[in-house]
Amino acid sequence: MEKSIEQLSIEFVDLCILQYEKMNSHLVKEANKAFDKIYRIASKIRRTPDGGRDFLVKLVNHPHRNVRAHAAYLLFPIDQQLSIKTLKEIERNGEFAWEQINARTCIEEWKAGRLDVDWFLKKYH
Repeated sequence: MEKSIEQLSIEFVDLCILQYEKMNSHLVKEANKAFDKIYRIASKIRRTPDGGRDFLVKLVNHPHRNVRAHAAYLLFPIDQQLSIKTLKEIERNGEFAWEQINARTCIEEWKAGRLDVDWFLKKYH
């Protein structure tokens, strides 16, 4: 049985928070496992009729920075302005250097045309 968008949203948020906690605890293997699960869900969401726009726009306003960061990254091909705005906020206000660097790098790579945001659609089909 396919999961509803609501179920996927809950899992996505929980996994983003888990990944953040694992990264900050230097548990990289566990953080990578959470990342993998996040993008399996993202693959399902991006295949919805609106490309996940409604889902992702709601999440760029989530209180947790890592949820906002993943949502903003996934929004690049759908709403570049909202993606950049969200990532710039994370770059300015991120608690950890890795958050700030990731946000800045995503923006730079997107603008340079070197960021394949939908790579996971090929990997997790």
